[in-house]
Amino acid sequence: MRKIVIIAIISLFLSTISSSVYALTSTPSPTADTDTAVGEEEEATKTPTRTTTPASTGSRLMEIRKAAIEKFQSQREEFQEKLADIKETRKKNIVERVDEKISNLNERHTTRLNNHLTRMSEVLAKIEEKAADKTGDSADLDAAITKATAAIETAQTAVDDQAGKEYVIEFDDESELGTAVRSLFASFKSDIQETHMTVKEAHKAVVDAAKALGSARSESSATNSDTNDSEL
Repeated sequence: MRKIVIIAIISLFLSTISSSVYALTSTPSPTADTDTAVGEEEEATKTPTRTTTPASTGSRLMEIRKAAIEKFQSQREEFQEKLADIKETRKKNIVERVDEKISNLNERHTTRLNNHLTRMSEVLAKIEEKAADKTGDSADLDAAITKATAAIETAQTAVDDQAGKEYVIEFDDESELGTAVRSLFASFKSDIQETHMTVKEAHKAVVDAAKALGSARSESSATNSDTNDSEL
């Protein structure tokens, strides 16, 4: 029964993680090189106002983002200078909003993925605790736990790296805006999908560890039952 509960809880993570980036991964890329392309990117990246990461779960990410902002400060200042040279106010406002929306998306998704990893670590800790009480051969269980631990660490590194990225629109001429915006969004989309995949792999590794724990317990119960039968 405990095995079923653990696996059910962890399986719930996968659907939650997948839905957290569904809108992003299913967003079609614009195809035009005109003002329409800029407008479509702006629509594609619409999100709520920037959210604040809870201090209890994302203080590390907040520090990473702060360092990234400082690191890319010169590039962002250059972007603002070029943006000021754009004559058409509407186009200028759209590009500025797109720039902000990509930053919002990156913060939102890395925060969610970080929270999922925190929950996975908590579940894996419980699996390790229960594994410590197990008697008999535990080689497969130990290997599954080690693999899950490594997978979570790899995913956490990927999430931290993604949180530390800044996406600044680079262009030399106003006519390049459509291409520049589309290219930047495509790059961000690819990056976040790769990060998402590492978290999914960590999720699978934790599920496998839970299954290994369940199998180990079943074997232990069967062994105890056979022992008791032989004593009758």
